[in-house]
Amino acid sequence: MKNSSLISRMFVTVGAMLLFAGVLSAQVATTTTLTSLPSSTSSLSQSVTLTASVTPGGATGNVTFMDGVAVLGVGTLNLNGTASFSTTSLLTGNRSLQAVYGGAVGYLTSRSAIVPHLVTALPTVGFAPAVNFGTGLAPYSITTGDFNGDQITDLAVANYGTNDVSILLGTGNGAFQTAVNYPVGFVPFSIAAGDFAGITARARVAAALRR
Repeated sequence: MKNSSLISRMFVTVGAMLLFAGVLSAQVATTTTLTSLPSSTSSLSQSVTLTASVTPGGATGNVTFMDGVAVLGVGTLNLNGTASFSTTSLLTGNRSLQAVYGGAVGYLTSRSAIVPHLVTALPTVGFAPAVNFGTGLAPYSITTGDFNGDQITDLAVANYGTNDVSILLGTGNGAFQTAVNYPVGFVPFSIAAGDFAGITARARVAAALRR
């Protein structure tokens, strides 16, 4: 009886080991890639968005975003296998950004390649170099507002020479999209933005015309 009991325990132990080995063999290797926006350089205190993609599809869990050995934040993978995190706290100098996938049931951990990123300090005195954005002919008046409801500042420009108004939607990083021109009356010389109807959070534009 003792030998029989010992043999039974041995079979149970071997069975448990085989089951554990089966669980381990079911783990799928993953690959993590990281991108940043802006892609390679930013200014101090500028918002930088990090996006990690984990393959194969179906992976769940969290991604930790790193700057060297410092943790920047954590994002949760969505149904497309991506996680994002935005930060304005990157220090000046050369940064080493990386995404670390922590794994989940059925999926092994993985790390992205290090993505170099340069953060430049803002000048202590004066202004950054000018950046020109195209509008209509003879821009005469300008105003700002959130014209598409994305909580990013946009520009509206009254163009004296082409009888139209240029709308330049903001990108969120200090730049603007290509202008879209809307015809107005004769010789717009002043422009204003506001919620004139009081029914929406989006700003509207009013232009004063020369008579």
